[in-house]
Amino acid sequence: MKSALVLGSSGQIGSSLVSFLQGSGVEVGTFDIVESATEDLRFIPNGDLVGLIRNFDVTIFLAFDVGGSKYLEEHQGSPSFIINNLQIMSNTFSALSKAKKPFIFASSQMSAISDSSYGLLKAIGERATAALNGMTLRFWNVYGIEENSVRAHVISDFIRSAKSTGEIRMRTSGSEKRDFLHVDDACSAIFTIAQRFTQGEVSGSFDVASFKYFSIFDVASIVASILPAEIFVGDKEDGVQNGHTAHPSTDVLEIWKPRFELKEGILDIISRMEM
Repeated sequence: MKSALVLGSSGQIGSSLVSFLQGSGVEVGTFDIVESATEDLRFIPNGDLVGLIRNFDVTIFLAFDVGGSKYLEEHQGSPSFIINNLQIMSNTFSALSKAKKPFIFASSQMSAISDSSYGLLKAIGERATAALNGMTLRFWNVYGIEENSVRAHVISDFIRSAKSTGEIRMRTSGSEKRDFLHVDDACSAIFTIAQRFTQGEVSGSFDVASFKYFSIFDVASIVASILPAEIFVGDKEDGVQNGHTAHPSTDVLEIWKPRFELKEGILDIISRMEM
């Protein structure tokens, strides 16, 4: 794999992936609405996405209207959220079908949660990917540096709150458990699997996770022990995953393994946010 096009290149995973791939000697093409209105995958005014895809060995389809649990709880049931993501997938999968080049679709462990609009949309994306002989990578709760506080995921949200106020205010009791994956581990998984996929060595789908579970309260406690901060427990129910816990398949461990333990990963993100 000598080149890759990253759709959603300015997002949480995308921005880190661009740097990771470039550092690995891969020529990278970027495409994100943040960079230009002509790179809005809901509408394609430049009309040449197919040609762009054909210029690269593989396309990494990360683009999606998404955010952390607060963002999803507020927006995932809205018409705009559903329509935005349907348009992104419709236009992108159509272009990928015409280009006939290898691609990887970034899905979520929430694709197994049928009462989540976000999960259903990702499940549709997985079906389309399989129909087009693409590769699906199903990610578990990726954390990293996020500039957009409105869309922030729980770890970056806790870090930002602890740094700015000395407090971590949880929405729930924090008893719900999650598998958290450092963004650099997500990038290394994409790179490793993309190389093998473009060489015809793997196909289908992989679950990409740390394969270790921590409660939200555990996360708050780790952040508070480092910065430090006072923790305030909330009283809301988990309105995003609604008590569902999906367990990742370990098949990917035959070709890739995560590097970061959770506390080490949180320390890394804190240090990078302070730069």
